[in-house]
Amino acid sequence: MEQTVVKIDIIAGFLGAGKTTLINKLLNEAYKGERVALLENEFGEIGIDGDLLQGSGIAVKELSNGCICCTLQTDFIKGIQELVETWKPERILIEPTGIAQISDVLSPCGKAAASLPLEINSVITVVNAESYPALISVAGEFFTNQISHAWFIALSAVQDIHDDEMTLAEMTASIRSLNPTTPIYTEPWDTIDGLTLLTAAEEAAAEQGDHDHPHEHNHEHHHNHDHHHEDDTGGFTSASFRFKSPWTAERVRGLADILKSGDCGEVFRAKGLLPAEENAGTAAFKFDYVYGTTTVSGIDYPGEGKLVVIGRALKTDRLERYLSL
Repeated sequence: MEQTVVKIDIIAGFLGAGKTTLINKLLNEAYKGERVALLENEFGEIGIDGDLLQGSGIAVKELSNGCICCTLQTDFIKGIQELVETWKPERILIEPTGIAQISDVLSPCGKAAASLPLEINSVITVVNAESYPALISVAGEFFTNQISHAWFIALSAVQDIHDDEMTLAEMTASIRSLNPTTPIYTEPWDTIDGLTLLTAAEEAAAEQGDHDHPHEHNHEHHHNHDHHHEDDTGGFTSASFRFKSPWTAERVRGLADILKSGDCGEVFRAKGLLPAEENAGTAAFKFDYVYGTTTVSGIDYPGEGKLVVIGRALKTDRLERYLSL
């Protein structure tokens, strides 16, 4: 009996691009009725996004504290095999860490496909339009690699573009200088259905041809890894924290201020689920920080507090002092 081919959708994007937001949109609007699994790679020691997707009716497997290209490649391949064998999905979503290169994600997919009925269905890179003008000059190779190797580019936060920094037309031209041919989706996500976006991404994938399908390549790193992966990630490191005590709204605002101040290093991304004090009107605060911009919302999250901070030259001792750890 011929095995059913499992589709793989890779949802890539730099730190804070909006990958999890897009995945939620696709789950709610594009994948209805499908048996879906998610393989997620977190850069930090603590997973955050997996908690946000629990209860969504999909199988979630997290790979934390490592990079797919080397230290986690075996785990990555095993993770795909485990999902196929135990969950028997029709589709697997892969959400790599924000500092993964697409070529290093396609390689283990190709190795897994040697023994499993897998097919790359789409490779979508999410680009945060609001932070693009700043990140294009400071984020480095990971940011540009994800754009130049994308099969489809979806701009997030289009409604938040500051035209005095870079207009949408200028941004598109800048992206085109990195990737001249890949379709760029510029519609605000709240105005379109997820199925429309997925269909456009699949059409883009169909036009790629066989030359862009997963293949194996030699990719060796001649260095040792510690839990920060500093040698092979452009100087990016992570710091992870857990909390049991409740947070006030004022303390959350203070966290945003200290991350933006530069006192704790150059923070590109921070995300957390922070338990709220009893009279806060919410069970927890969902904290999102993307290179100077903070979004805080209430969330029904009953677990312990957790926070992951990612950046360059992080001053963990100063973070610990503010967090009173």
